[in-house]
Amino acid sequence: SDRHADGDSDDLLEFGYEQQLHRKLGKFASFAAGFSFVSILTTIFQLFGLGFSFAGPAFFWAWPVVFVGQFMVALCFAELAARYPISGAIYQWSRRVGGEITGWFAGWFMIIAQIVTASAAAIALQVVLPNVWSGFQIVGTDTALTSSDGATNAVVLGTALLVITTTINSIGVNAMARINSIGVTCEIVGVIAVIGVFFTHAQRGPDVVFDTGGVPVDSGYIGAWIVSGLMAAYVMVGFGSAGELAEETKNPRRVAPRTIRLALSVSALGGGLMIIGALMAAPSLTDGELATQGLPYVLNSVLSSPWGTVLLIDVAIAILICTLAIQTAASRLMFSMARDGRLPGSRILGSVNKTTGTPIAPAVVIGLGCVLVLVINVGNSAIFSTLA
Repeated sequence: SDRHADGDSDDLLEFGYEQQLHRKLGKFASFAAGFSFVSILTTIFQLFGLGFSFAGPAFFWAWPVVFVGQFMVALCFAELAARYPISGAIYQWSRRVGGEITGWFAGWFMIIAQIVTASAAAIALQVVLPNVWSGFQIVGTDTALTSSDGATNAVVLGTALLVITTTINSIGVNAMARINSIGVTCEIVGVIAVIGVFFTHAQRGPDVVFDTGGVPVDSGYIGAWIVSGLMAAYVMVGFGSAGELAEETKNPRRVAPRTIRLALSVSALGGGLMIIGALMAAPSLTDGELATQGLPYVLNSVLSSPWGTVLLIDVAIAILICTLAIQTAASRLMFSMARDGRLPGSRILGSVNKTTGTPIAPAVVIGLGCVLVLVINVGNSAIFSTLA
């Protein structure tokens, strides 16, 4: 494996960079980075109600449509990851294929996007933690995401989570990968368990996906359905983060392309089954609860309390590793741009800590950026839809 590592370092040298980051990630850790960024447990729990509220149960059909489109993107990403296995994937690919200006734009946009995405993932804790234990509702009493109490508490919980993920990212890629891999294992077990619970508690058949939920079909159902597709589009992103970690992955030209495709496909399959299962198991499709509370409502109603709580804790773990993965990807992107002198403070942002083998300054800047996004939104009771 040392010979491999040397080969990977020489490969990197040909692009004009020396190996500064520690090359520690194997196949599963690489897959875990992509899967945890997509994080179907986090994102479907967070936005199921949104998709359902627009288009009823038939919003499910946005899922396969978005998957097909995103798989085409994944094929392009896989090709580029094999060709340019460099940190800061989106930025590096854009500048090498489309020139410096395109690369600069892509990099800046992607950093801003990832900061907002990490903030949106962090506040998802509000969906689960107050359901696990009332003590997590630190601000006020109303846990609903759309209330000002709930939205403010989401900022408190999200900020605490970002402090934790920034710390993990600063300790080193080993700690990040280990926590991420354990978390992904928990998440996959959780997804299978949730699907199992839903299918064994089904109240209606899978033909529920043809029900438009009272949205009149003739008066523009397609419009409502396209809007509901925001939920699928919000979930199926981030599978490219295997490419972001290419300089820390062993044999990245082979591993990264595979894990990009695999992370998206596994997520699409698990997520699709979760959505159908929830629609089949929901106690009612018409009492308005599914649109406002989403999946925790279905879980709490079909599971006796201790098991429901265990699964909610599992979702909280998924939210932790999702936020961690997004922050990791963003910090590698920031490091990669700074190394090329494309950012203010490039000398500091482009340096790698000798001991931990990670760029600590970008992790801290990304963490602070995320907290800033949350603080600006204190008191905004629509914080979820705003960030999404």
